[in-house]
Amino acid sequence: MGKIENIVKASSRKEFIKNCILASVQVTGMLAVAVVAPNVLTTLDKLGLLPRDGKYAIKRSLGRLLDSGHIRFESRDGKKFFVLTDKGQARLLRLQTKHFQLPKPKYWDKKFRILIFDVQEQNRNKRDRFRVLLQQIGFKKIQQSVWAYPYDCEDTIQLLKTDLGVGKNVIYLVTGDIEGREKIAKMFGLKL
Repeated sequence: MGKIENIVKASSRKEFIKNCILASVQVTGMLAVAVVAPNVLTTLDKLGLLPRDGKYAIKRSLGRLLDSGHIRFESRDGKKFFVLTDKGQARLLRLQTKHFQLPKPKYWDKKFRILIFDVQEQNRNKRDRFRVLLQQIGFKKIQQSVWAYPYDCEDTIQLLKTDLGVGKNVIYLVTGDIEGREKIAKMFGLKL
């Protein structure tokens, strides 16, 4: 394996370890500092993904997550715990929605869910992240900052709005009548 391949492999392994740690902290709400290394090490070892320097890789990943603000220490009853920060939650959301598709019902109710959003330039990162998540869910762009989806997704959109802090800038509509509805239905492979 070439030098570049080794660098890429090491980098993706580091990311994987960090993501495993974040997911472990998320599942339990908090994770005792004394417990994190054995649990993560065992999981990675069973998956065959543990690097030769497993303990040190975990420590380095924990240090990076602490330094970057994805997790933080919290003391309770004389014990130290790792807790996810908002930044860590946002990273997990991106990971979880990377290949996320909403389940499609058997029958379409012949209505479209339209999202209209206007997020200012100063919040460009939030706007771009929201746009990417919409595409991953399956929304189609019908005009600048106007997106359509044929199935109920209100709960998911509410979660995204809250998580990204763009709630006041996003309008969710449900409509059966919209100009060009045949064209929009065709975008989703549906017939009216």
